[in-house]
Amino acid sequence: WVDAYAGFITADGTVFCITPTGLTAEFTPYVTDFLLDDGLDFGPAPLFEFLLNEHLPTGTYTFAATLTRAREAFRPIGGIAACQFTIVN
Repeated sequence: WVDAYAGFITADGTVFCITPTGLTAEFTPYVTDFLLDDGLDFGPAPLFEFLLNEHLPTGTYTFAATLTRAREAFRPIGGIAACQFTIVN
């Protein structure tokens, strides 16, 4: 059983966690108590899709996601996957 976290760091350093109902500045998992089957394989389908506000400030943002053991203190299983994207006007 695992918890999945996803979030991003804005251009000004603010951290947001992504939840099923939106964004929060609190450290909150996207999904909890998810059964991670042996040999789990994700296909080419997107996991998250973002619609960016046209008024988003320019700059570089970082998206990150990780899995942790369910109901335990935050300790990623493996590494934290991250990528950067840039908003330009």
